[in-house]
Amino acid sequence: KKLVRVSSSPGFTRTVNYYELGGTSWEHRSIYLIDMPGYGYAKAPKASIKQFQQLVVDFLNYPVAYQHRCFVLVDSRIGIGDLDRELMEHLEQCDVTYQIVLTKVDKISTNELKDQMFTTQQYLRRKQVAMGHPWVIATSAETGLGIPELKACICLSTG
Repeated sequence: KKLVRVSSSPGFTRTVNYYELGGTSWEHRSIYLIDMPGYGYAKAPKASIKQFQQLVVDFLNYPVAYQHRCFVLVDSRIGIGDLDRELMEHLEQCDVTYQIVLTKVDKISTNELKDQMFTTQQYLRRKQVAMGHPWVIATSAETGLGIPELKACICLSTG
C-alpha cells in the first residue's frame, strides 16, 4: 500500500500533508512529518508557484509550540538558490531551527558533492545563522546514501 504519492515532476505536492509517526496504544507520543510544496522549481504556472510560496510562509508564521526543526531540502545539482535563502531568513526571523538536506546526490560526481557540501557549509558560516543546524546532510533516495543519518536527525530533533 502506497502511503505517499510521489512524482519526478517538480511541484507535484500542492498541499500541506501531515504524516503522524508513532502514537501507539503503549506509546502515546508521536511526531508529525509535514510535507510542504516545493517553492523553487515547480513545473507549474507562476501564480501557482506564488500560492505554494505563500502557503509555506503562512504555515511558518503560525506559532506552533511543537515545531522542532524544519528540514530544508536543496537539490544538490542546483545548490542554495534565492528562494532557499529567503526561506532560511524567514525561518531565522520566526525562530524556527532548520537543517539543510542536499538531495539527489547520486546525480552529481563526488567532486561536485564535495564542492556543494563546502559551499553550503560556508553559506551557513558566513551568514552566522542562529537557527541553522551546522551539519548538512547529503542524501540520495536512489542509493539510500544519508537516509539513516537523516532519520537519526529527525528522531534527535523531536526530543
